[in-house]
Amino acid sequence: MNTRWLAAIFAACFAVVMIATLPMAVVLRAVDLPAHGVVFSRVSGTVWNGEIAGLAWRGHDLGGARLALRPLSLFIGRLGVDIDLDGAGLVDGGGFIALSPGGLHVRDLALSADVADLPILLPLSGRVALDLSRADVNAAGCRQIEGSVRTDALKNRPAGLDWSGPELKGPMTCSEGAIMIPMRGAAGSETIGVAMTLGKDGSFGVRVDARTPNAAVLSVLSAIGFVESDGVMTLTQRGRWI
Repeated sequence: MNTRWLAAIFAACFAVVMIATLPMAVVLRAVDLPAHGVVFSRVSGTVWNGEIAGLAWRGHDLGGARLALRPLSLFIGRLGVDIDLDGAGLVDGGGFIALSPGGLHVRDLALSADVADLPILLPLSGRVALDLSRADVNAAGCRQIEGSVRTDALKNRPAGLDWSGPELKGPMTCSEGAIMIPMRGAAGSETIGVAMTLGKDGSFGVRVDARTPNAAVLSVLSAIGFVESDGVMTLTQRGRWI
């Protein structure tokens, strides 16, 4: 083995050691996270095994997390990290997230949240779970997304009713920069459909269509704003999710 090969191997080993011992705080300070809406209060550990506290995204508390940088992602102009949230904030879960000048890139991300913490005006309780195999978002909005959403919110005595509805689930897609989430569930003669749109401007829209013969459920739905048409109770809401 000639000296050039030895020098190359030594340089590669030295680079690996330097990256492995690099403090996570140094890397995060070099990236303009606030430009992506991400803030934090404290960082500790190295790029291989770091921790972050007081993490928030666009004003939403995410608690703390363990971080592990993927150094090779830096060579293609991205800050890529495997993140594992501690569940102390709005959501729990983890996966791979990368930031680049081109936007946000997500791979194999699984998150769950308490429905009561979400900006939905219906009196619901339970969990909503999101599984993303891939998502790419930039300033123009959603470019590509592959994943699904499910919730058991209707199975937990919604609005205090002595009634249990179906689990809702459906895929996620992109349409003109917005994220579209159509969910559906059925139990016996009852069917529930939810169509949610998350706009690139931070707005959201929700349409709920419910078909049920249960008189008590129909009475409550009417009381909270549902309107009946051709045997279907419908409620439409709009607001902001960020």
